[in-house]
Amino acid sequence: MSTGSASSSRAYLLFDREAPGVFAVLVAASLLLAAVCRAVGNRVYTATASAAFVGHVTAGVAALQYLPYNWDIGTYHETAMALLAWQQPDGSTSTIAFGWVQAGLYTVFQPDVLVVAVFNSLLAVLIPLPVAALAHSLYPTLDDLDGVRTLVLFLPLSVLFLSIPMRDTLALALFVTALALGARALTGRPLLGLAAVPVVGALALIRVELAGLVFVGALLGIVVFAVQRYTDRTVSVPSLVAGVGATGLIGVVPFARRYDLGTLNYQLRVRGVGGAAYLTPFQYESWVDVFLAAPVRAMYFLYAPFPTHVDGVFDLVALLELPLLVFLTVAAARSLRARDWSTPVGALLGLVLVGGTMGYGLVDANFGTTVRHRIPFVVLLVVLAAPVIEQRWQPLVEAIARLQIGSARQGA
Repeated sequence: MSTGSASSSRAYLLFDREAPGVFAVLVAASLLLAAVCRAVGNRVYTATASAAFVGHVTAGVAALQYLPYNWDIGTYHETAMALLAWQQPDGSTSTIAFGWVQAGLYTVFQPDVLVVAVFNSLLAVLIPLPVAALAHSLYPTLDDLDGVRTLVLFLPLSVLFLSIPMRDTLALALFVTALALGARALTGRPLLGLAAVPVVGALALIRVELAGLVFVGALLGIVVFAVQRYTDRTVSVPSLVAGVGATGLIGVVPFARRYDLGTLNYQLRVRGVGGAAYLTPFQYESWVDVFLAAPVRAMYFLYAPFPTHVDGVFDLVALLELPLLVFLTVAAARSLRARDWSTPVGALLGLVLVGGTMGYGLVDANFGTTVRHRIPFVVLLVVLAAPVIEQRWQPLVEAIARLQIGSARQGA
């Protein structure tokens, strides 16, 4: 994976770990998690979230100490330190925006990337709550969502990438929260749409492309909602697919303003390096090439690496997620076919999923970047597949209960 190598640039990891400071971070995060679990009042979530929090913190510490990858950890740390020193840092708007968040954590606790890793771990185990709310908005008759929450907690690559001290965890939290609020607005609580506005605004500062997807998806959802309400007709699936396609074509205009052909080719050159590069060499000669390549590159973005691409331990770990991705895709199709679902919310999620996988697919050309960028869309697949996930979850819970009863009897 082209994610850097261990070098002197990892100097941001060499701070003395002051035990009181680190302890304060862990206590603060643990207390907040305990308060949330108590407020939710779900025993399964309390147990799984607590275990996942420990796992995330462990993964974050291990990644900082042992993995030979830099990612952008040093960039965010240096940005935060510059802001604390009242200096103007270099970098993009999104880097500086997250730098302010990181600087705030440094001010309260200590200037150590481990602080960000712990709070990212906390955010990671809170994310299943808006995800479950989103799934309930899509499938109103689906109430028991323990399986969905648990699966989101333990998505294989998320345990690592949502623990490391970068912006991905905050971006995902804002992304699913905005979608959950928008979905509730489309299913009977319109005022919650207003609450989604500042969340989308904050998301735009961190990842503007995700905010754009939520905004356009919400517009399509509003149109579908209005059609159904004022014409007293249900929008059919073919009409919905056509609406998603038409809106996607319109969305090409702002996409082209942000990514012209030169920018697209530059992104492919920058990202398509190293042993984890795929579909290289490749270059867009015209917008016809963009349209023709979009479906193929979207497939690679959502499912790669494939078995023939494994060229290292990290690639092998990423490959282990492929069966889960295939299961979620099939389960999503079966769920949508078998269960009643909210058409406006389906329009919102459909456009975000299709637009996101195609948009990111057009510029990503490296497995290391792809497996990190696709986490929000894997979460959307979990939402779409929620009914089947819950069907599989119940027998698993019953089997575990039988094993516990059997063990208790043997012990007696």
